[in-house]
Amino acid sequence: MEISSRKINEIEILDVAGEVDLYSSPQLRQWILKAMGHREPRLIVHLAQVSYIDSSGIATLVEGWQMAKKNHGKLKLAALGPDTLEVFRFARLDTVFNIYATVEEALADF
Repeated sequence: MEISSRKINEIEILDVAGEVDLYSSPQLRQWILKAMGHREPRLIVHLAQVSYIDSSGIATLVEGWQMAKKNHGKLKLAALGPDTLEVFRFARLDTVFNIYATVEEALADF
């Protein structure tokens, strides 16, 4: 898994690529924790290049969402591939997370 970070209008965007699984999700967790270290954090996790996500990856994103909510911030997901989106729908997490087709759509909703 590879992760890079960028900012647009003070909103942090994590670009994630590869597999988010039991072995790589701790790395994603560290990036999310760093982003959540601000008051009222605003984070978009860009998942277009994620080829696979398992329950540990989902749990990492749920933890990030909970931290954002606790700190009066927001964590949004963008550009989920069909397989990744299906995992979120199956777990009914598409009703919990704000999921957008593109990063630009997520940015526009802040």
